[in-house]
Amino acid sequence: MPSSCEEYLELLAEFESLPKEISSESIFDIAGYPHYENVASNILAFFLNPNNEHGLGHLILSSLLNLSGASETKQSNVQVSREAYTINGGRLDILIETDNQLIGIENKIYHHLANDLADYSKSLDKWAQPSQLSVVKIVLGIKKEQESFGFVCITYEELFSKVKERLGSYATTSSQKWLLYLIDFIRTIEKLKGDDMEFNENDKFFIENEDRVNSLVNARNRFLSKLNSKVRELQEEIEKPEACEKQWIYAKSCLVHDFNLSGNSIAFDLYVSPAGGTKGSGLACCYL
Repeated sequence: MPSSCEEYLELLAEFESLPKEISSESIFDIAGYPHYENVASNILAFFLNPNNEHGLGHLILSSLLNLSGASETKQSNVQVSREAYTINGGRLDILIETDNQLIGIENKIYHHLANDLADYSKSLDKWAQPSQLSVVKIVLGIKKEQESFGFVCITYEELFSKVKERLGSYATTSSQKWLLYLIDFIRTIEKLKGDDMEFNENDKFFIENEDRVNSLVNARNRFLSKLNSKVRELQEEIEKPEACEKQWIYAKSCLVHDFNLSGNSIAFDLYVSPAGGTKGSGLACCYL
């Protein structure tokens, strides 16, 4: 029967044999807002307006209209607003008005489509009447939603596929800064797709070996506690020098001696480390 040490070595060997996962963080991941619908809607609203500084013109708007089956005639008079209040007090995520179109977009990231589409549809029809605008109703989401009340459901995957298909003709005229932000946004949303949220090999390893991993972690914690106790023993055995202002333990594993020599504050650290017993290092912080 193998010893605990042999089992741990076998476990570590299994882990090291797993494929290395390389994941690039987006600016939205770093900010902590990858799946907030309001954040995604704000970004979409910016890129949907062809008059904004991104320099991508009608790329996003025309791609979305193409997928909805509506006319994608390029127009200079485009107004984009956020959270339009509907007749029944709901809030439609994005409202776009052009010379001849009124486009309503309900954005869905993680939440299920539980919005009152009947209210949204009725509101759009009412808003469009005075100027006799053609109404386009879109639900944009990570996954396909049930189409109802005239709303066409488009997935982010479909939108981004169309955008990438057309991006080449805009690359030279766009702002490089905003193009990079758009690509970053696309990658962020793509990572939220269901197939990208499945367990990878590393995840499966920890699921299948939960008991063994916990045993290894607990054994290591006991070992670290043993080393830390050695630091306390050293503190008792090493007599504090007369010139030492303070003898203390930092982060459980480091015995510190503070000195003040000719007006300079100096700390001498003695570590007890798993890498090889005790090791000394001088860390000096001088205040002249």
